[in-house]
Amino acid sequence: MRCVPVACVSWILLAPAPAWSDDVSPPHDPRAAHAATDRDQNGEIDREEFEQRMIQIFYLNDADKDGFVTLGQLAVYDEALLFESADLDSDTQLSLSEFLAARFEHFREADTDGSGTLSVEEIVEDFNE
Repeated sequence: MRCVPVACVSWILLAPAPAWSDDVSPPHDPRAAHAATDRDQNGEIDREEFEQRMIQIFYLNDADKDGFVTLGQLAVYDEALLFESADLDSDTQLSLSEFLAARFEHFREADTDGSGTLSVEEIVEDFNE
């Protein structure tokens, strides 16, 4: 059974990143999101690539640059579900460590073949759920 508390890995990969122009939204295509995150272009997103992408997303969403992401700053996925599961100290904000812990839990769930990496097929499958 898949965990509901955090949204699709592919949706979070679709969040804006420095690699994309400031004025252009990223494509809502899990294959394009995978390609943009797969920095070494080997066809797999490893844990380091994933972590780098999640850190980018965290700081892009930290609008007031206080080191925390609050409800309302995350626009890519269901904020209420993320906060419910990831806000471990119930302070209505996520630290980078809370954010990464939640994202890596979902990374493990999306890694259906247990390889420790995310293939484009796993991202597409996760996106379509």
